[in-house]
Amino acid sequence: MTYTSKWESLSDALDRVMQSTDLSREQAETDICRAISDRAIGIQAKLVRHAIRFQTSHLVVGGSNLHIPTPLEPHDLDWQQSRPTNPWFIRDLPPLHSGPWHLELLELSRPDVIRELLPSQQALAPTSSKAPVESNRKKRTAPKLDAAKAALRELFPRAFPLKMFCSTTNW
Repeated sequence: MTYTSKWESLSDALDRVMQSTDLSREQAETDICRAISDRAIGIQAKLVRHAIRFQTSHLVVGGSNLHIPTPLEPHDLDWQQSRPTNPWFIRDLPPLHSGPWHLELLELSRPDVIRELLPSQQALAPTSSKAPVESNRKKRTAPKLDAAKAALRELFPRAFPLKMFCSTTNW
C-alpha cells in the first residue's frame, strides 16, 4: 500500500468534484472557491516571494496564516498551476514579513474536499427503519473543569491531597 498525501492540487480537486457530481466546470470551481472562502476546506500554500519587500521563501504555510480573499472567485485562481493569480496576504509569521506574497502552490485538504463537496454515501443510501436515531440535544460540556481536573491529576498522580474535593468532582 502506498501513502497518499492528504493534500491535493486545485486541478485534482476540481476533477474529483466534477467526476463525482453532475456539476459543470464553472459550478464546481465556484463551489470550491466558496468552500475555501468559508474555510470549510483546509489549505496550505508554498511561498515564493514577497510582493513588496525584498524577501523570498519556500516555506509551506497553513491556512490559518493566510488571509483568503473574499469573495474568492474562480478567476482568482490558476487552476492548472494550482495557485492564486494575485498575491495573498500572510499574517505575521517571523522571520517572514507579513503582507502580500506570491504563492508557488496552493493545495487543498483531500478529506475536506470529499466531506464538503462530494455527495455523501449515507445521503445516497436508502434509510433503514432500524437505524439508530441520534438525538439532536446539545451535550453539555465543562472544558475548564475538565482541564483543571486533568492538571490536578498530573500534579497529584496517586491521590488528591484534599478529600473534600474528591467527592465533589468524581475523582
